[in-house]
Amino acid sequence: METSERTQLVAAIRKYMASQNLSRDQFAFKAHLSRSAIDKMLVGNFSPKTIDKIEANLGVRFRESELIDRVSAEDLGSYRYSDVATYEGEFRLLRRDLMSPNEIHSYAMRIEWSTEHRGLIVRHKGINESLYRQFGTVSFAKDAKYFL
Repeated sequence: METSERTQLVAAIRKYMASQNLSRDQFAFKAHLSRSAIDKMLVGNFSPKTIDKIEANLGVRFRESELIDRVSAEDLGSYRYSDVATYEGEFRLLRRDLMSPNEIHSYAMRIEWSTEHRGLIVRHKGINESLYRQFGTVSFAKDAKYFL
């Protein structure tokens, strides 16, 4: 498990504890773990089995939780979903026809988060995606104010 994943899991568990107003002792009791195991887990020292046990005993999925702020793949800029969520949605893409420069084509597009590609992707809206699976990824430079 990567360090960023561990950090996100710990943050998600801390948010859960705060939202439920649970002390470490109360959380340990509900998760059926020792207080020292919880203390270690909250500093990032845990195994996947520990998270499995916590999720099973609490009935909460922290690895697929909205409590985790998703981070894009490094080659896309390692941006946080919470920073770019406003770009999700539908829009029109206008471009000149390559063969007839006086003509403009309009395409219905959408931007959405892809867990498979770990980032925002752009794809054609309203077409049969089983036949046409073309898409593009969206990259952001660090501290970028805009994207093109």
